Amino acid sequence: MKLNDTKYLVTVDGTQVVYVIEKPAFVDIDYTKLMLRWFLSPLRLDLKDLTVSFDGKTYTFESGKNQDGTQYARVNGKQMDVELFYVFYRLITSAASDGQYLSDVAPGDSPLMTIAYHYLDAGKPADVMTLYAGSTRRVNVDINGVIEFDMRASFVDAVKLACEHTVTGEAIEENW
Repeated sequence: MKLNDTKYLVTVDGTQVVYVIEKPAFVDIDYTKLMLRWFLSPLRLDLKDLTVSFDGKTYTFESGKNQDGTQYARVNGKQMDVELFYVFYRLITSAASDGQYLSDVAPGDSPLMTIAYHYLDAGKPADVMTLYAGSTRRVNVDINGVIEFDMRASFVDAVKLACEHTVTGEAIEENW
């Protein structure tokens, strides 16, 4: 709790002591000014599946352990190389903003791509990242219905190609 411009009151759970401390440095951080912001990076083991949709196509990815303890990965129900899936997952979760905070941006008419993370915990709603055309070589990023940042449009092209490569077994480039 703020006491004045330079002092704060804090307590420690389970005690009845109130401390007066100097203003913590994090109080003045404005997250809209941070240099890099990752959008979604869920723990892979928490996922039931993830879907990537674009250009009328949908790719559904699943991964986990078989009964014998070996790892598996599937795209649209078909087995795929596990290591290739890990590369793909690193690419997908590398989506990050290196731009400015966007205020009052409305979504476009039609998304360029939608990435949805569905969780094993049925009580946890899916996390959805929807990408819309933005300014030159940029896409506006909608996270669960909120657009606050953009990122380089090359992410969309990299993910499209990576989705195709998960089916063909070709190498995936993680840098976009």
